[in-house]
Amino acid sequence: MLDGVYSFEITYLGTVIKGIAMAEDNNIRGFNWSHVYQVERSEKHGKTYWQVTEIPHATETQGFVRRGFPAKLEGEEGEDRFAFEVAGEADVNDKVSIQGRRLCDLP
Repeated sequence: MLDGVYSFEITYLGTVIKGIAMAEDNNIRGFNWSHVYQVERSEKHGKTYWQVTEIPHATETQGFVRRGFPAKLEGEEGEDRFAFEVAGEADVNDKVSIQGRRLCDLP
């Protein structure tokens, strides 16, 4: 994945959360109106995994924790996009997926 600015969507429990992110050195830092997201890349047995965590930053979300995070995701990445979903035996109703597309280079 190329370094740059990306738009992203997180889908969880039928809700779509949109935000903006910066990808640099195989790490993604993103945010939306209520949370900051950190995504770190790792490889194991030839597969790529992404560990996602979220931190609330809006006052009305303090104490609010989504069951879907932190999550270990697997999927695919290209030069200008990424698409991941929860790895393993998660309940279909608890699936978390993240999709993003590159908007521009970093300033």
